[in-house]
Amino acid sequence: MPNATIKILLAISGTEQRKELARVLSPRFQVSEVSSLAELQSSWVRQAPNMILLDPDLPDGDGIAWVASVRQELLNRKIKVVVVTNRSTVRDKMRGFRAGVDDYLVYPINGDLLPHRLILLRQVVRTFDRS
Repeated sequence: MPNATIKILLAISGTEQRKELARVLSPRFQVSEVSSLAELQSSWVRQAPNMILLDPDLPDGDGIAWVASVRQELLNRKIKVVVVTNRSTVRDKMRGFRAGVDDYLVYPINGDLLPHRLILLRQVVRTFDRS
């Protein structure tokens, strides 16, 4: 049964990766999917997710640049952004963190650990929000 308190928006361009992430996460979370920056831009406010799992290389734009452009609104809405990518250099990761992403995951992603990692991120955030 999905955890009704955590809604995840998958903004992943690759169909296979997006469907696999949805399969892994759907038993525990409410999951919705988009595959482009345009879809993300038109849906993230309306869908009000708690987390966005973001491909930085969306077909119609740069996901990291999008995070930087809406970071204050993401913070105000307490939406966490987790990058999911093949990019693994320190430079890529630092660019993401500087833009405001909350976590950075590199493929391959362990499907057994991913739900726990996202729950932990949510708990850490809630702890800091209370202090």
